[in-house]
This record gives sequence, C-alpha cells and structure tokens, in this order.
Amino acid sequence: MADVIDFLVLRQHYDISMQRDWKAGDRFRAMIDDAWWLGTIASQEPFQEDYPDSMFQCFNVNWDNGEKEKMSPWDLEPLDEDNLTSTIAY
Repeated sequence: MADVIDFLVLRQHYDISMQRDWKAGDRFRAMIDDAWWLGTIASQEPFQEDYPDSMFQCFNVNWDNGEKEKMSPWDLEPLDEDNLTSTIAY
C-alpha cells in the first residue's frame, strides 16, 4: 500500500540488511511507490529514545531531490553507480 510503512520484513532480507555496515555519507537506493529513489545517509540515531538498540527508522537520510526522511536498514540497497536504472524518481 502506498504511504504505509512495511511492517513485515522477510528474514532473509532482514539478515542481509543487518550485515551491511551503513554509515553517514553512504549512498543508497530505495524502492518507493514503484520507483527507485537515490539518497545519502546523513546520520544514525534511535527512532525512539526508549529503544536505543532498535534499527527501525534509525537513519536520517537526504534524498537527491532535497527532501529528508527517516529510513530503516531493510529499506535501503547499496547504490551501484555503474548500474543505475532509468526509473529513478525525482
């Protein structure tokens, strides 16, 4: 559904996502509303202070179109600059 946060993440996808060592400055892509969006991780912080170890929406990201948002590791894919798709949203 559009504009609804995914609440079910496949275990295999979760495990792969958690093995990545994301840090500020890393470039990524994310599928949103059937289009690839490109961005950069700005920082990492807990979404809620009560759950400091939770990775849910722990990344503050800057989209290439100038917008900012919070994302989870399982929302992100490493960006391969040599293999960009033509369906990039802006």
